[in-house]
Amino acid sequence: MAVPKRKTSKARRDKRRNNVWKISAPTLVRCSNCGEYKRPHRLCSACGHYDGREVVKVGAGVKSVIAGDKVCVDPNKLCGSCEFCRRGIGHFCTDITGIGTTVDGGFAEYCAVPASQVYKVADSLSFEQAAMTEPVSCCLHGIELCNIKCGATVMVIGCGMIGLIMLQLARLSGAANIIAIEPIKEKREQALKLGADTALDPKADNITDALKKQGLEQVDVVI
Repeated sequence: MAVPKRKTSKARRDKRRNNVWKISAPTLVRCSNCGEYKRPHRLCSACGHYDGREVVKVGAGVKSVIAGDKVCVDPNKLCGSCEFCRRGIGHFCTDITGIGTTVDGGFAEYCAVPASQVYKVADSLSFEQAAMTEPVSCCLHGIELCNIKCGATVMVIGCGMIGLIMLQLARLSGAANIIAIEPIKEKREQALKLGADTALDPKADNITDALKKQGLEQVDVVI
C-alpha cells in the first residue's frame, strides 16, 4: 500500500501561522519549556511541541479550562475536513496546524491554543511532568503495537527521549532482556540507569557478536 504524500503549500502554511487566533475558541497560555530542541532552529514560529502551560486567558465560550489552570496540550490540530481526516487517518492531514511547529509553541512566552487541544492536569504535577504527557502518550500507542510478550528480548535502537521512554515501557510490558543501541556514551549510560540490560555502541561494537557472547540468538521485538 502506497503511503499518501502530504502536500502543504507555503501560502497555506503562512495562512495558518497568521490566523492562529481565528481557530475556534482559542485559549491564551503562558508556556513552560520543551525539552525536544537543543540546537538552534531557523523557523518562523517558536518551537516547542512538548510543554506544560498555564492558562492566562480564555476565548468566548470556553468552559473546559479557566485562567490559572495548569494544562498540557495536544500539539496537532487536524482540519477534520480533508480526505485523510474523513478516512480516519488524520496523521496525513493536508491542513494540520502544529503547535510548536507551524505556529508558536512552548518556546514562546505566550501562545494561542485551540481549546479543543487543551487538557487540564493536576496541580501537583510540575510543568516538566506535564510536558511529558504528549510524548508518553505517543510511546504508549507505540508500545501497544509492539505486542511485547512476557520474557521477550527487546532491542531499542536510539536512546533519545522517545527511545528511553520506550525502553521503560518495554520493561513494564514484560520484556526480560532489553538491549539498547546508541552511539553516544552519555545516552548509553542513561539507558542502563533506566533499565537496559545491555548498551552497545553501533560504531564500535559488532552487535551480532556482542549478542552471541551473551547467549542471545534472536531478538523478539525491535523498536
